[in-house]
This record gives sequence, structure tokens and C-alpha cells, in this order.
Amino acid sequence: MQNRNSENRVSVVIPTFNRLEYLIDALRSVFFQTHPVFEVLIINNGAPENAEKAIEVFPECCSQVKLFSLHENKGPGYARNLGIDQSQGDWILFLDDDDLLAPDFIETSLNSFFEQEPVDFILGRALPFESASPIRVVGIPHGIINLKRFKKSPLRTFLYNGFATHCCVTRKTAIGKLRFREELWAGEDTLFWYEFLKKKPRIAVNENGWSAVRIHSGKLSLKQSALEVGEFSSHSIHEIWLEIRKSLSKEPEWLHFLIRNSIRFMHHRIKEKRTLYSLLAPLLEDPGFGARFYAYRLERFIWHIGSFAFNLRTKFPGEE
Repeated sequence: MQNRNSENRVSVVIPTFNRLEYLIDALRSVFFQTHPVFEVLIINNGAPENAEKAIEVFPECCSQVKLFSLHENKGPGYARNLGIDQSQGDWILFLDDDDLLAPDFIETSLNSFFEQEPVDFILGRALPFESASPIRVVGIPHGIINLKRFKKSPLRTFLYNGFATHCCVTRKTAIGKLRFREELWAGEDTLFWYEFLKKKPRIAVNENGWSAVRIHSGKLSLKQSALEVGEFSSHSIHEIWLEIRKSLSKEPEWLHFLIRNSIRFMHHRIKEKRTLYSLLAPLLEDPGFGARFYAYRLERFIWHIGSFAFNLRTKFPGEE
């Protein structure tokens, strides 16, 4: 067993762009961890709004912060890659500026490391929430629910369900030379974790660790049309979808990713056309794919019902 005073330095990488209030919330959730973080790397992605204002809210924590201010918005992939290159901790946690960590997320993650070592990657769960006072959880866990299934078959389970980038902690040496795709401003995290899991890292699961995904209109992963970020426009969702599908098409597990993400496009199809054919299209156009598609939907429904057996009420900073 490792000494608990070694290999426990966690670097938190936070890209940010014009979300000062959200960034303050994210920093509060980091600085109030029951296990102190080693460092916080904030990458201000070309925003005119000064990220230093958020740091000044926590004067007692300034020594832990490294701020990198870019002259233009180069996207989340570039910002996270800069964070990887500049981090000095043993572990890296990627946190978007609009999301949160439960106060004991890092502590429970490291406990999982010491209990299940040797480990390169620790996965917890994420809950969707809306800003409120107190914070209001608005749905079932985001992404993977059955962590034991993930540990047994990580690549397939990931492509089938996905997970929030900030609900995991990753050993820096296990990342190695792998980096996020900088030309993509959405979907880059899916490709990163796919390539990472293909390396067959040693995995632990954190059954007690919760993070939170903020649901709001400005979230890149929720935008369905061309992604407008400040003055910069990235690929449309459809172009991103084709790029990811192309990247995965040579792998045997790519069908699981295709099935999972086709749901988004089917829902928009139904919304636009409002026809029974749209609902049955996956089955009618390709029976083999359609059968897998609806089998997946049934499995997810069963998982979601089972998820209510978990205690979904966990306290986040800002709750009374």
C-alpha cells in the first residue's frame, strides 16, 4: 500500500470564458474540498472579463492558483492541454467553469485509490442541476450509473453511456502524451477519453463521489446548431458528430457510441416533423441498428429506475 501522504497531489484544470459568476461557484467547490487540492490551473480562454476577479474572492487560496490568460479563444481542447502541460500534481481533474464538485469528491476519490490500487483512473458520478438557492438537482445521474459494470468493461460502458469529464481523477503519468483534439470545440472530451481507455488504464470506481453538471442555455454540449463562442464559430453539431463517428468507425465498439448519440438526433427529428415515422425511423431504415437502438433505450430506462435506489441528495457548496 502507498503512504497516504504520497501520490495525493491533485491538480484541477479549469478552462473559462466569460462566466465570472459560474467560475466563482466552481472555485468555491474546489477550495472547500475536505482534501485540499495541490493547485488550480485557470486558463482564461481569451475572455475580456478578467478571471482574476474570481480569484480575488478567495484571497486565502491565491497561492494555489496559476492563471494563464490567452489572447484569443482557442477552445476547450487547447486550454485543457495547456493545463496538462503546466500541471505539477500526481493527479489531474478537468473541471468546466460552470460545473461543481461535492465537498468530499477529491477525498473519496483518493480513498478509492488507496483502497483499490494500483490505479490510474478513478471514476465517480455526476448529477445534473440548475442554479437555485439551494442548488436543485433536476434529474438522474449523468452518464454512467453502474460503476461496477464500467470497471469490468470500461470502453464499451463508456461508449454506451459516457461520463462527465469532471467526475473522474486521472493519474498524470497515465495520460502521457495523449492530448485533447484542439480543432473540436465539442466532442473533444469524448475522443480524449476514448483514446485514454483504449490504453487499458488501471481503474478504480468511487461509489461515494459526486460532482454536478450545470444545466443552462450556454453550455456547449447542449447546443444543437452552430456553436457560437464569442466571435468564434466552431463546427456544427452535425459536423462534430460526423468527425467523431469517422474517428471511431474502425473500432468494434463504435456502434455503442453511434447508438447512444443517435438519440439526440432522433429527438430533434421528432420535434421538427412530429410524425410516427420519425419515431420508428431507426427500426425502419436499418432494422439491425434499430433493434440495438431500442434495446439500449430499454436498458437505460431500467438503469434509471434502479438509480433511485441511490441517495441522490448530496450537499454542494451553496446549499443550506
